[in-house]
Amino acid sequence: MVTYAELVNAPARVGYVPEPEQPAAGYNVFRHPGRSLPIILQAFKAGTPIRPIYLVGIRRILAESAPAEAAEFESWLESRTSRRVPVR
Repeated sequence: MVTYAELVNAPARVGYVPEPEQPAAGYNVFRHPGRSLPIILQAFKAGTPIRPIYLVGIRRILAESAPAEAAEFESWLESRTSRRVPVR
């Protein structure tokens, strides 16, 4: 199980940084220098378990824009979960 507190720190592991001015309340936006697709996470309380759909979304963004970072995220994700999160 991955919690929101863990997930919100995951983009930094692959070079994404939070935007200094968040565009909307309830969301966190992360950008990577040189990448066009941002990672946008809905805000939850720190200990909230994250549904797999959010993990799949991040995986797809990374797979399309940053294959090396996608592999690193996948490795981190597998270390945090007991089972692989399917991509649909």
